Amino acid sequence: MAKLMRLSLAAVTLCLLLYVTIRHVAPSVGLHLRGVFPLQSRPAASLFPPTAECSQVYQHYTTSLLLNAHHSSNQLANDYMFTTAFFDIGRGSWADYQRSNDEYLLRLPRLLQQNLPLVLYVDERMLDKVLPMVLHKRKNTDLYTHVISINQQWLTCNTLPFRNLDMTTAVLRSEYFLQLVQDHADTPESNTPLYIAINHAKVDLVMFTHQVVLNATNQQRSWLGWIDFGFFHCEHCMPTPGKTLDVSKLQPDAWTCSIMRPFVDLAAYDPVSNIRQATVYIAGAMWLAPQPLIQHFQHAYHHAMTYFHSLGIDDDDQGIYQWMYFNNFSNMSLPITGSKGLLRWYTDEGCEKNTDECYLRTEDGRDKQEHIKPDDG
Repeated sequence: MAKLMRLSLAAVTLCLLLYVTIRHVAPSVGLHLRGVFPLQSRPAASLFPPTAECSQVYQHYTTSLLLNAHHSSNQLANDYMFTTAFFDIGRGSWADYQRSNDEYLLRLPRLLQQNLPLVLYVDERMLDKVLPMVLHKRKNTDLYTHVISINQQWLTCNTLPFRNLDMTTAVLRSEYFLQLVQDHADTPESNTPLYIAINHAKVDLVMFTHQVVLNATNQQRSWLGWIDFGFFHCEHCMPTPGKTLDVSKLQPDAWTCSIMRPFVDLAAYDPVSNIRQATVYIAGAMWLAPQPLIQHFQHAYHHAMTYFHSLGIDDDDQGIYQWMYFNNFSNMSLPITGSKGLLRWYTDEGCEKNTDECYLRTEDGRDKQEHIKPDDG
């Protein structure tokens, strides 16, 4: 018994030392955590196994619409599959950064007219408005289009961020975090747990598309990507109609995403300081990666989320990507295309210059280039 007690005490001491190292020492010295968060190949299910209440919906889905479950005549479009989602987090009633569901629906046709095969996860409360739009835009194409009905229970059972929603809520309500974000407390990444959860869920939804949906429909894709449901908030940031994303232009072994500006003096990136300063480098509205890399990316992302919580902080997906780049996932290609330029840069038309190609209209009708924080979709 005494020997068992000594072993138990040693185990507790070791855990405390590890916690102190991660919680206090690592941030202060800029410690890289590759050894703490190794990239291992494992199924997504092992990262968040089902609970009893999830038995009916875990890794299951309800198809509301499936069009063109075959290969496209556009050979470029057969190489990849994009995932998007529309879940009502009540943004239409926010005091700041308000956006109605109707505004999201206004943007949807611009997304649907792109040469992008799509899996769309759509809030069951919005299906009656989304389905007619999808059918109208996609029925005469040969692009794979799959609408899947979701609700918060489904998200909780199939994505880790929604399963950890209570933890995110506790972090955002803590006195420590409120002090950190006091200069930008009105931003959704500072005060809205559901906003953070749906942004963190992007990689889990892409993995669900890969592991469950595409397997069930016999789709083999070499590249998997994410694009925000409201990505096209202006006509000017859209590729010329009929142009197609060309993955041969991408770095073949990297996760590719737009960057707003070069990283400056960030060799020892500090997530706490970045929370305080709210500096955005990586624009998370659209990204893609080779299929074998997605599982490693998901694993690294989940560990980054856990690490942020251990520091008493949370952030949207863009903040997580930035920390990952410097700590546990360096396989990134980050072209400086601005907030909305990635799709135009990598279509078969390309862009004339490697800058943000999205413009906003001023009241007097002139165009001005967007240099503000990226419009999240």
